Amino acid sequence: LGLPETERQALVDDFFGGDRVDDRLMDFIRGLRPEVVTGMITNAWPNVRRFLEQQARIADAFDALILSAEIGLAKPEPAIYRLALERLQVEPSSSTTCRRTSPAPRLSGCMVSASSPRIRRWAS
Repeated sequence: LGLPETERQALVDDFFGGDRVDDRLMDFIRGLRPEVVTGMITNAWPNVRRFLEQQARIADAFDALILSAEIGLAKPEPAIYRLALERLQVEPSSSTTCRRTSPAPRLSGCMVSASSPRIRRWAS
């Protein structure tokens, strides 16, 4: 947009100002470990890793963060999902992807192993 830095930051603050971390969801995801491996795939901006680690404080909940800005791939490209499976060391047949169209809308981009009875129960 060619905005000066102060205006750009104000735009970013306004855009993300209503975003909140769902603590119950994050507790649930953290509670899946070590039985289940989890990963986050996101089409996000450069420096999102720092945001997830330092501001949102949710990076620790995931065994792998697949961040489009870092790897040059984006959803819905199949390669980004293959990379997530590779990093998580999970076969496609034992994984599931939760996204906005799933029964749990706040799990956008959250990939979890479906081998756990707890996940199968929760996802049904």
